Amino acid sequence: MTKALVVPFIIAVTLTLVNCAHTKDQPTLPVQQGLEDISLEEIGDSLDLDLKDLGFAEKMFNSCSLDREIRGDGPCGTRYFSVVHFRVQCRDTTGTTESTVTSLQLRALSKRQLEWVVGPNRGVTMTDGDGYGKARVLSKASIKDKRFVLKANKTALGLTTEEVSRIVVPSNWCG
Repeated sequence: MTKALVVPFIIAVTLTLVNCAHTKDQPTLPVQQGLEDISLEEIGDSLDLDLKDLGFAEKMFNSCSLDREIRGDGPCGTRYFSVVHFRVQCRDTTGTTESTVTSLQLRALSKRQLEWVVGPNRGVTMTDGDGYGKARVLSKASIKDKRFVLKANKTALGLTTEEVSRIVVPSNWCG
């Protein structure tokens, strides 16, 4: 192999290994109950709606415009695709109610499966090693003003979807 071919080959192998290592830390893709055969990630990609920043985003679209492989076999029509991107961190419950909590006093809810509920929609997602998670929701009506509820074991927390971003919960969530 010539020197001109070795360098690009090494770069390609390195990028592949880095990409494989990085995908291990990615959270499990969110699954919405009843829509297991529909690729919510592909719908988000086709609508150019895969929220990188924390928070909430939503797009209305006509599902008839999507390929059948992406939208599934059900009837099509006007739909709303929403992404709720959040980070969950736990705080100590002792001594943190009287003073401001600093980032040093927080730890990520790492690699935990969470249930989510938004109006009549429900599903599961998994946080990554830093506590980041996403819920992708396909619905017939906007969920913008609905309550977003996260559940871990027997604990739950509810916020309106527009308020969701960084969520600080008591230490029993990380326990």
